[in-house]
Amino acid sequence: MTTTLTTTMTALPIVGPFDLRDVALMGFGHRDEHSFDGVMRMAFCLDGDYERQVGVEARQFGDRLELQAQSLGDPLNDAEAEALRKQVARVVSLDHDGEAFHQLCLSDPVLARIYMKAPGFRPASFYSPYEAALWSIISARRARSQGITLRARMSELYGAGFELSGTRTLCVPTPSGLLEIESVPGLPADRIPGCMR
Repeated sequence: MTTTLTTTMTALPIVGPFDLRDVALMGFGHRDEHSFDGVMRMAFCLDGDYERQVGVEARQFGDRLELQAQSLGDPLNDAEAEALRKQVARVVSLDHDGEAFHQLCLSDPVLARIYMKAPGFRPASFYSPYEAALWSIISARRARSQGITLRARMSELYGAGFELSGTRTLCVPTPSGLLEIESVPGLPADRIPGCMR
């Protein structure tokens, strides 16, 4: 069975200093990029019921962040496209006015010295509470690199993959997909919902 891949284009305004490179290279949870080619690649379950998987290419052009989203099946409807915009904005900390923070940092001599080392940096967040919960289970009591490997293995077996600017980027399984998992090599059985039925 072939599933159609559809594309949705949208953009986010950037208010205040922002550098996508700094955000993409921050490293959090499973993200562990060591280089940046102008694109931040993300694959996640869309906010709401987390049953729609998307792959997103984000590119910065001055004061806007352009998003090209891939989804399986039907194109994103208006509500889903808005959910995608809000979710990406939250992930890369564009969901608030960065100019006010910029002015605060400039007005304080101690903050200004630190802030000027990376004035466009904003913290990156997990894709969702769902993803954060999965990460906490997968990565518990193991090195981060092992958690990254396990997440990739689970996503390859039970999630979705998107080709984003020449790089395969994996998305975790949806909640309903997660309930169907019976084993993931390297993940103890007591951490797999399907084994607890």
